[in-house]
Amino acid sequence: MFDGTDLPATDRFDAWGELCARQLTATRLDRVGCAGAAREFNATLRAAQLGPVRLAELSYGSLRSRRTPRLIRAADPGTYQLALIRTGGQRFIGGSQEVCLGPGSLLFYDSAQPFTAHVPEDIHYSSLMVQFPRELLPLPQRRSIPPAGLPIPGDDPVAGLLRRFLEAIAAPEFAHAPDPLTGTDSVRLGGIVTDLTLALLARRLGREERALAAPRRDTLLLRVRGYIESHLDDYALTPAAIASAHHISVRYLHRLFESEETSVAAWIRARRLERCRRDLRAPELSHRPVGVIAARWGFPRPSDFSRAFRRAYGLSPREYRRLSGARS
Repeated sequence: MFDGTDLPATDRFDAWGELCARQLTATRLDRVGCAGAAREFNATLRAAQLGPVRLAELSYGSLRSRRTPRLIRAADPGTYQLALIRTGGQRFIGGSQEVCLGPGSLLFYDSAQPFTAHVPEDIHYSSLMVQFPRELLPLPQRRSIPPAGLPIPGDDPVAGLLRRFLEAIAAPEFAHAPDPLTGTDSVRLGGIVTDLTLALLARRLGREERALAAPRRDTLLLRVRGYIESHLDDYALTPAAIASAHHISVRYLHRLFESEETSVAAWIRARRLERCRRDLRAPELSHRPVGVIAARWGFPRPSDFSRAFRRAYGLSPREYRRLSGARS
């Protein structure tokens, strides 16, 4: 959660730009309006991971955001993005095309396409943004998305259904329910968002839905990976548990990973080792014993962890921590 009011007014705009580059998509931000209004800029961001799908709730003041070819070459997150405008409005320009967006409308666009988004002076803008890995929505032709994105009117019935679903997930009472979401819940909700978006794109692009639907194997594999990522600290994360959560057989789960040239268990072990490696080089965790970090990510036996880490990275965990600059 980011709230600009926690920062001095003069620091908010720059902090917002840095946050967007890290959490969303890197753009070049410019102030809009007089210098005094710029100093009063404020913004908030709240984000949630729904398996491989990321949902962000954004609110900010007047600005111009430019996604330039240079920024795309430097860092492309490889995502399609769907913006649902809640309040305010903006102009979205791509190439020689321009669309004007108001409350209730949606825009689908590609992070690899240059654009300029302009929120006018004295407007406070808020939206919900969904980010999809491109592999999750394999369009027949990426050029089917216009340079200025694909605007979708809010009165489209499928758009209305998607809008209500996204707003329900983003509602504070949903996020703070007495019975919180599990990792399995999040993955399934992400799957619903993906399926609704596929149905909406099929309508707007004038193609049969089956031509737009991702190959079920690839879509399912991405969902399984998202589930694994959100459960790496769970000692009960086994192929049987993963298969059950996705309503498939263990045999079919293993078939999903055949093209990855690894087994399900090896994939889990590799992702857990990577989490351990990340924690071992984190200065703020330098006080935490190696064995505690290993146990945190599913390695209860220190000797097993040390052997697996050395096989993967060529160093013992303590050697790696020392060389990375953290205290052993």
